[in-house]
Amino acid sequence: MTRPTDRLPRLLRACLAAALLCAASAFAQMQVRETQSMDSWFVAANEAYARGDFKEAARLYRLSIQNGQREVFAWFNLGNALVQLDRPALAMVAYRRCLELAPGFARAWVQLGDLLFLGGEPAEAAGAYVRALELGGVDESHVRAALGEIALGAGAWTDAQFQFERALASDPDRPELWFALAESHAGLLDWEAAVETLRSSMRRSPSAGAESWFRLALLHEKRGDRKEMRRALEEGLALSPGNSAFRRYLARSWNEDGSPWMAVFVLEEGLGRSDGDSDLRLELANLLFEQKRYDEALRHYSILAKRGDPLGRTGVENVAGTYWNMGDTLRAKEILGEKP
Repeated sequence: MTRPTDRLPRLLRACLAAALLCAASAFAQMQVRETQSMDSWFVAANEAYARGDFKEAARLYRLSIQNGQREVFAWFNLGNALVQLDRPALAMVAYRRCLELAPGFARAWVQLGDLLFLGGEPAEAAGAYVRALELGGVDESHVRAALGEIALGAGAWTDAQFQFERALASDPDRPELWFALAESHAGLLDWEAAVETLRSSMRRSPSAGAESWFRLALLHEKRGDRKEMRRALEEGLALSPGNSAFRRYLARSWNEDGSPWMAVFVLEEGLGRSDGDSDLRLELANLLFEQKRYDEALRHYSILAKRGDPLGRTGVENVAGTYWNMGDTLRAKEILGEKP
């Protein structure tokens, strides 16, 4: 059975990307309050950054650097502006130059680490993050979470567990950290600790409710406990009935375990309740077709075909072909809209 996509790495990456943008914005705006004195280019750059004109800000930070104004901070803020402009390679150049001038600038190490991590260079990113932690004064939860994901990607489960535990000590209200810690325990085959971690996520962060149940379901599936897997999926769907991916997963598990009627029921229950209605309907139509309930399958394929879904049209043609092969050519032509 195909499992739903594990969203944890993407989720943590999204958090890191958001934090990178937020950190860049916060620092540059803080500098706007500096006295203007002789730093006219630097101040003008900060003002441009504050009003969201990042292209102009980048130009002015370069002028500030060329004129020797606040060079360390100008390189750092130039990096921030380039992050906002989605120019990560150039931003890394700016952060590296900033760190050449001020190797003790911890926040620059974090920004550089984030760009390296998001750019697919985990080993170098880890070095930047470790240096930032050594210097101190940074968001430890953010840095530990990044180091934890790097460890997860390398299969270093014990190190991942350590990093996520430290991250949670700083910020226990981030559901994705609980999910990552549970994955670390599962990697170590410590199933009890993994289950308890997910239950802790439900207690500590109510907003994680449905997602926690879904992750618990996947954990039970890894353990081979299909009954508990389905129970967790049903609990999650009670909280989030519109989750089409996990609804399809639950339906498939029922079908594979010999309960096709329960599979149909689960899919029918979800129709019209989620953005993934077409996916559910296609899954349902295919299931009914497998069960040789051709007219019921045809109804759903036809709805999809009217929506312009090519798979719906293919399903209609498959039903017609089945009737044709069974010798009922009149029914086949009727389905295809042909004259007898």
